[in-house]
Amino acid sequence: MISFSKRFFLKCIITSSFANIGFKILNNFIPNGFGLKFIEKNFYSMGTNGRILIYSKNKLIGLHAIDMAINRINEIELSLTKFSPFSDVGKLNRNPNKFILVSEDLINVFRLGNYINLKTSGYFDMGMGNLLSSFDIDSCVPMVNNLTTLNDLNCNLVEIIDNKVKLLRNNTMIDLGGIGKGYAIDSAMEILNNFEINNAIIELGGDIKVCGGYPSGEDWKILLDPRVSFLFNDKNNIFYMSNGSISTSGCYFKKGIKINGKFMHHIIDPKSLISKFYYNLVVVIGSNSAVCDAISTACYNIYNLDNIRLNFPNYEIITYLY
Repeated sequence: MISFSKRFFLKCIITSSFANIGFKILNNFIPNGFGLKFIEKNFYSMGTNGRILIYSKNKLIGLHAIDMAINRINEIELSLTKFSPFSDVGKLNRNPNKFILVSEDLINVFRLGNYINLKTSGYFDMGMGNLLSSFDIDSCVPMVNNLTTLNDLNCNLVEIIDNKVKLLRNNTMIDLGGIGKGYAIDSAMEILNNFEINNAIIELGGDIKVCGGYPSGEDWKILLDPRVSFLFNDKNNIFYMSNGSISTSGCYFKKGIKINGKFMHHIIDPKSLISKFYYNLVVVIGSNSAVCDAISTACYNIYNLDNIRLNFPNYEIITYLY
């Protein structure tokens, strides 16, 4: 039985907050332009900073919509986080080979994650948590049994029956860091749309989702983090979007450790169980944030992306080399 202390939870809060790629919105926000109220709110959830920007016909309704969207993100975090032994994922990790009653959100994430796993030939895998703990990336979370081996990855991660899930693999910790934030952003945007918020931006860590464009009819102008301008060379780092999502995966602002002369970071290649360095940054653009999130994670481990682009023709994949 794994025991958890107050010190464990405090350490989780400290070590789970790593720097992420950020975005700067270049549109000129007018507080009361276009007959709408501009509202912006920052928040912290899922181990990272986030913000929501909207234009609303009514300020009070807009503020309430933002609060409900943030509440939705927090609700999803309570189910998906591996940093709490009491979350659905925490319970699965503590009780392998046992069916656990879980949230509909977690089942949705598993089903989507399994689909991405299939379409990426296994390069997206939701069972890399033990390796992150062993590499001292997420050292505050105890490993589940022993260190994950390639043999452990030869079977499906989970079995789903109705609203129950069983962790099937030995020596495996579920880690949804490569898909959870995207799923949360998609769900939060649905909340805003339900309140008839038609012009909005949600940013969480290295993921962003926009809808409706700027109220003047222009696209949102999204600048990829200027701190990494050295990456871009001849590539544009400004994206113009009315509706859609952008997800990034990279290692330059993340915690890492050197093991046997090799630098290991938070993205683990499921085929070799080490970190790869084909790219400094991967950007994926498409309609669904969760899909963008998962694809960008998978692509970071793949040298030739031709098959991924064929399998996801409606998603644009941009790579930035060292």
